[in-house]
Amino acid sequence: MITPYPNTQTREEAIAMRPDTRPITNRIAYRACVQGEQPAEILAPADRERLVYELHHHGWTDIEIAAHTRMTTYTVGRIRTRLGLGANHGRAA
Repeated sequence: MITPYPNTQTREEAIAMRPDTRPITNRIAYRACVQGEQPAEILAPADRERLVYELHHHGWTDIEIAAHTRMTTYTVGRIRTRLGLGANHGRAA
């Protein structure tokens, strides 16, 4: 079975690892980061993963995510790779 998370064995394990299924630690801080008002470094690591996951899911590139969250492209790429996500390429204008 192919899963988006190569280190898992079952669908349940894959779902449990997805950042969008975990509770948000601090909703106010998370919302501020989603809106670009605060840097992602104020978030817990799991919430940063969720933020990258959600922005990536909406088609954002690593560069766009990095600029919006005030993380480096290296950090965004590392989180994206850890989540088993491929790189998004520029969105059509």
